[in-house]
Amino acid sequence: MRVSEVSLVGHSHSVCMLDGLGNWRTNRVNVPEQEDKRYSQAFQGWFSNDLADQSIELELKRETGQPVPVKCFPIFEGSRGTGLVIPKREADNKLRLTATPTFTNYLREFTSSDVIISTLFGNEHARYIYINDLPAYDFIAFDRQGEGLKEGVQPIDRQHILNILEPFVIKVKRPLQYIQAKLPEKHIVHLLPPPPLKDMRDASVSEVFEEHFEKHGQVDEELRLKWYGAYCLIVEKTLTKSGIRVLSSPKQCLDQDGFLLPKFAEGLTHGNAEYGKEVWAKIDKEILN
Repeated sequence: MRVSEVSLVGHSHSVCMLDGLGNWRTNRVNVPEQEDKRYSQAFQGWFSNDLADQSIELELKRETGQPVPVKCFPIFEGSRGTGLVIPKREADNKLRLTATPTFTNYLREFTSSDVIISTLFGNEHARYIYINDLPAYDFIAFDRQGEGLKEGVQPIDRQHILNILEPFVIKVKRPLQYIQAKLPEKHIVHLLPPPPLKDMRDASVSEVFEEHFEKHGQVDEELRLKWYGAYCLIVEKTLTKSGIRVLSSPKQCLDQDGFLLPKFAEGLTHGNAEYGKEVWAKIDKEILN
């Protein structure tokens, strides 16, 4: 694919992608005087700013070929545009989607890009991955058949897991389908979030989960990976049906079991700059070439 420009739009998983391209923080993020100790340095100011109408212009340097301009459109916590599209059931019972002001402004900017890369949402299922506040249970992994249940705990039907995850998947699907409807000629790619760490002690910070861990403890590693796998599989199946390409984490960033290697982690639930570089390399190889 011959690409003249790429757009990146998304929530907090955009940070590693931005860091993977270079220095973008100058005059872009106002770091608060008091450090938010829940997050690492990479996220200081991210959740307290509102840059809803500003794009960040960077460049993807490629191993072969000319660099590609990248316009980045961050959805900060402060933008209050986290829903992006507002669904409304009309009198004819059809669902109508209306874009928020933040998203409407970004859509205008997308028109010059050949590829739109999404890091929208991605952490909504994290409370099930990490917080051990439910009676002991287990479910069969979505990529397995009839195996993998622990003994002595409550087995949960996969349909119940699906019912929990589907609303999170819809949050991702609706804005991307809205982009499709408005800009049908664009190639849309959604990036799955990185998997959890195998040993959560390797996380530099626990983000918003520290108090929950003190009160409830942590979900065991096998169940964490099952939740992550289920979320990713449902996202991929849902978006692929709509013609949206879905990219998983680069294999070199994972251990043999599928957990994120600590050297690619930024806190508990995010990738770091090195992870972002590996994702950009995968995008370059699989999408831009």
